[in-house]
Amino acid sequence: WRSFGRELINKESIYNVDVTKLVIYVAHLNVSGYEIAKRLNKQYGVQMEFADPYSVLGIVSIGNVKKDLKKLIAALYNIVRKPNANGSAMLLGKLKMPDFTSEVVLSPREAAFAVTKKIPFKDAIGMVSAEVVSPYPPGIPLLVPGERITTQDYQYLQYLKMLGSRISGQDDPSLQTIKVVWDLKQVNQIPLF
Repeated sequence: WRSFGRELINKESIYNVDVTKLVIYVAHLNVSGYEIAKRLNKQYGVQMEFADPYSVLGIVSIGNVKKDLKKLIAALYNIVRKPNANGSAMLLGKLKMPDFTSEVVLSPREAAFAVTKKIPFKDAIGMVSAEVVSPYPPGIPLLVPGERITTQDYQYLQYLKMLGSRISGQDDPSLQTIKVVWDLKQVNQIPLF
């Protein structure tokens, strides 16, 4: 594992760092940050602030004592010795980020008032989303109502879900289904007032 600190200042456009936030990079362990955070909590009683596919974030405050940090370090050393103890080996290198350039087919308002239907997510590729889908972190929507759902969107969201990411905004937290605009022909008939 590796932590980031003041050595990053003036590199890669980094002006300063908040030393109360402890970012620990764990991707080289072939385990996601989500899995590390879960193990720290369940096996060692250490609560991290959040995780992503590659790292975990802890916050060190005036309420922490040296013993707390020693506990975290000892837990990390134990996890490094058995990174895949639960069999959840991952290939983070295969995580392909979508290009984040969505095709906007309808305005969010048009999509909200359109005829919608909940269908299996895997069958929704090429259709128009009728709901927001936001992976956290960062909590920025990957899909919003009115955008065309791509294969990249579907694969990325399913991969994040498999890693343990929190994905919110949609009706179905399991991501098995998604609400889509069902009849694009009727969209233009929606009254504006």
